[in-house]
Amino acid sequence: TDGQRSMLDIISRNGERLLTLADDLLLTAKLHANKEQQPDDPVDLRDIAKESNDSIMAALNGRSIRLKLDLPSTPVMVTASSFHLERAITNLLSNAIKFSLEGGEVTLGVSIVGKEAIVEVSDNGIGIPRDELESVFDRFHRSPNAEKNAIQGTGLGLSIVKSIVESHRGSIALTSELNKGTTVRMAFPLASLRVPIQASGK
Repeated sequence: TDGQRSMLDIISRNGERLLTLADDLLLTAKLHANKEQQPDDPVDLRDIAKESNDSIMAALNGRSIRLKLDLPSTPVMVTASSFHLERAITNLLSNAIKFSLEGGEVTLGVSIVGKEAIVEVSDNGIGIPRDELESVFDRFHRSPNAEKNAIQGTGLGLSIVKSIVESHRGSIALTSELNKGTTVRMAFPLASLRVPIQASGK
């Protein structure tokens, strides 16, 4: 019946949330225990950013939020796990969408500054209160602003992102202003590209 179908949909959604939570907890534990080994292969951050942008489109669910992708024309190479970096960027995009209002804009940018590769995710949404900024990367932290606006989440997203960034010898910073938006900036060391030495012959 329609009623049974509705109940099954609710059970399915809750089951998916529990699986996501369990997956997040396992990944967090591995990263904090330094048991998650990262590969040594150089990857282009532009490709990872494109994949994250494409995968997050479904999260819009018909909302009138503009996604803007700002990528350089040349490769941005880092030594990293594509899977984990995509997860970090996708988590940030998901957060930005959750905290955005209808008609808002979310921007994902990749650039090079000095010897670092930079990934920035910014939005012009509801923002985070100043007194909450020091706690945003704590595990299970939920901002009162998020609860007030009935924004779903486990409070693990930013903690996981920080752990992934640090496991890649990177750094992360967040700036936010209430009712004006939030920007998260991740910085990674650029990959050392080895140029093969050719033997000279006569």
